[in-house]
Amino acid sequence: IARAEIIERSDHLPMALAVTLAVIAKKIAILEVYDIIQPITELMMHLSISKAIRERAVAVLAKFLTEYKMTMDKVRSHIDLYLRNLNYPEPTGRLALLELLQVLVFRLPTVVLQQEGNVFFIPIVSTTCQDEAAEVREKAAGVLKALVINSGLGTFQKTIVGWLDRPETRFKCTALQALAHGLTTVKSTTNDPADGFNKVAWVVPHILRAVLHKQEHHNKKKQAQQDLKLKEREAVEMKHWEYIFFGLKCVEALMDAHMNSFAETFAAQIMPHLFAKLINHTHPWIRQAAMRIVQRYL
Repeated sequence: IARAEIIERSDHLPMALAVTLAVIAKKIAILEVYDIIQPITELMMHLSISKAIRERAVAVLAKFLTEYKMTMDKVRSHIDLYLRNLNYPEPTGRLALLELLQVLVFRLPTVVLQQEGNVFFIPIVSTTCQDEAAEVREKAAGVLKALVINSGLGTFQKTIVGWLDRPETRFKCTALQALAHGLTTVKSTTNDPADGFNKVAWVVPHILRAVLHKQEHHNKKKQAQQDLKLKEREAVEMKHWEYIFFGLKCVEALMDAHMNSFAETFAAQIMPHLFAKLINHTHPWIRQAAMRIVQRYL
């Protein structure tokens, strides 16, 4: 009966979802529960469904995946389906999927997240960086932070470093965006404030490489930017500006979480470059980020 009410989206829809949730909570093993999950998933993403109904659908699906009896392969197949649908045409549908994924990230055991981390990480980072809707990008960033909190940034070190070592700038920028969101979540677990910074020390060379990136003219005789004409300088500085900008965002994230360690370690390596180059950069976002860092450091 509940399945019919959900498929037809009748006036009794809230009650049907409540009954389904109660059955799952009781862990009553019946085939009908497995059959009703797909219609509930479709319901959750549908544009015309109210926020209250969508939240109930998320609650049912989250409880089903984290408490109901099934193999890990089956859980993985459901999660994979949700992640593949992050390109759903309607932003409301993508938001609903992200809400569900965020609940799952908080409820799934840490050991599971560490084993399956990249299954979550790659599509969520892609959504954070590339989705056309600002609210979806913001929500995805929240899921990304929750994932890092519950599994540890080190879980994704191999993937992130792999992107940073790629020659294509777009991969480097994606990695730096992910780091900018993730770095603020890494806190010290001891009385030593440096403990948290030590956990992320592996990112420092990559951030330095981005912030200190030399934007050179293709003509080696004119590599010194002070010798370039204004338009030539602007053209040079607008090339791959994103790489530098997201490097600066990572610096800000490190300052948010580990200001003392930042000041004691690599601040001396970047501050002269900020003063000499970046606070006068052609792109306004780089200028603004550089100024924020300088003001906070001073």
